[in-house]
Amino acid sequence: MNDHRENNEHRRQEDELLQQQQQQQQLQAEHLLSPEGQKVLSILGSKSKSEFTPFINGQINQAVNSIADEFLSKVRTAVQDLLMIDDNVAEAEREERERGLTKTIVDEDWYEDERKIAKAIRYFPDVLSEKRGGMYPIMRMWAGRRRNPAYNLKSISRIPLLAELGSELGQFDEELRGGLLSTPTDGEGWNVLQFIICYVRIENRTTNLVDECFSAVWKRLRQNNHLKKEDIRECNLVGRLLSTDTGIFSGTRLLYFVDWDPMTLTIPCEPEHGNMLPIHWTVFPFRDFQIFKIVIQAGLRYFPEKLGFVFCEGTQRNRDNRKKFTKTPFRFACHRHGQEKVMNEVLDCIANYCAASASPSTMESSLLMSAVTDESIHLEGLYTLLRKDPYDALLRLQLYLDQHQEL
Repeated sequence: MNDHRENNEHRRQEDELLQQQQQQQQLQAEHLLSPEGQKVLSILGSKSKSEFTPFINGQINQAVNSIADEFLSKVRTAVQDLLMIDDNVAEAEREERERGLTKTIVDEDWYEDERKIAKAIRYFPDVLSEKRGGMYPIMRMWAGRRRNPAYNLKSISRIPLLAELGSELGQFDEELRGGLLSTPTDGEGWNVLQFIICYVRIENRTTNLVDECFSAVWKRLRQNNHLKKEDIRECNLVGRLLSTDTGIFSGTRLLYFVDWDPMTLTIPCEPEHGNMLPIHWTVFPFRDFQIFKIVIQAGLRYFPEKLGFVFCEGTQRNRDNRKKFTKTPFRFACHRHGQEKVMNEVLDCIANYCAASASPSTMESSLLMSAVTDESIHLEGLYTLLRKDPYDALLRLQLYLDQHQEL
């Protein structure tokens, strides 16, 4: 009983606080109105309470109807301006400060800002699907950032809201998912989802905040089923993270999607030009050796029987389809970083993987067996595994075969 009374008292206090906040906001709004504007609001408020005669109410209706189009047009334009962000980050941030938009998705009180934006959009839902400069509002959230990695994190933070409202209010075909899968050129180029996942990342004092905001955006999209597991493959997210120019790759970002769908490690990054897998792209000239190590470890974790694909050949054609070359990731890495360094790293990764298993010796023999029997694993894989101690490796392989024949 006491708990019930305390809960009621708590709710009463919350209601009073909310009412005080609303009254304060109303006073602030009225303070910005002219005396005539304040009188109009007062009259409309009294009309809603039926405090006038029918004749007066009729005249009020006529007066309101006569200015309704102009009023709604101005408010709609204001809502549209709120969503159509300037390409210049500094200018966009100045405009947003003037409009009272100062929060990002990682701020505690972000959802209060978001609630206000959502309420305005609900009055004019068609602004979500109206293009300006060839782009929907959701596209403007990241427009121009591909080559200029300066981000307006406040606008990036609004992408989940625009996708949710775009779907809920029926402003896009279902397959566009609230505009999230729309492209600036009607089907060509990157869509919004690809841009916010494969964003350019440059190390500076704001890098951590940028990563935090983008990560929060993905999680919100995933929670609301706007970012789906099948998107990883259909939008080639892992492939784009690895096959695009420098500045895109992030180990944390890559593993987020690989751990969600490990099969992406088996899918070519540029299927239109060949069948090279993600691990092949880790050793291209603009890649750091650490990237090679990260992808080997992920490959061994999910596909040990393929030895993490490090010894699987891949073929790639140039963009003009004239020149073709075929190599394993191991051979690519040796040419780039030196054979001794690469071989030691590969053996260390395999040894660490085996050591973490329930039976390291059995796992080593199983991997060796895969190298012998799997035709997709190049002969250099078997050579690498035998190189350290050929006699011991062959002995363990024979023991492994004997044990499995007995079974």
